[in-house]
Amino acid sequence: MNWAQRYAMSRPRAVRSNPPVIRAQCGTRHGYNLHGQNDENSCELCLEAVNDYANKRNRSLGVLEFQPAQCGTNGRYMRHLREEGIPVNCPECLRAHNEYVQWYNLSPEVRQQALQGGEV
Repeated sequence: MNWAQRYAMSRPRAVRSNPPVIRAQCGTRHGYNLHGQNDENSCELCLEAVNDYANKRNRSLGVLEFQPAQCGTNGRYMRHLREEGIPVNCPECLRAHNEYVQWYNLSPEVRQQALQGGEV
């Protein structure tokens, strides 16, 4: 059992056993709220309406859409590990991960000096 599974097991979850009831308000945020108030799962129309509203609101506030990590970054290296397992065969990601590990292993004083423009 991995960490994510153990974490999910320890969190209390509200399990709603009531099937969704289709109402005239379904397909709106108000319909989504009614499902929750009546202790039932949300229907697909209400879920889509809430997600569309959140996406439009986020774009209007300037929040960018999620973009997965690109090859040549430590984040993509970690994604390779999760999805494909060991070993990682992408040379750009291996180089980026090695640079990250070298940076992480530096002492805090040396890292601070490098950030202020000094030599490492």
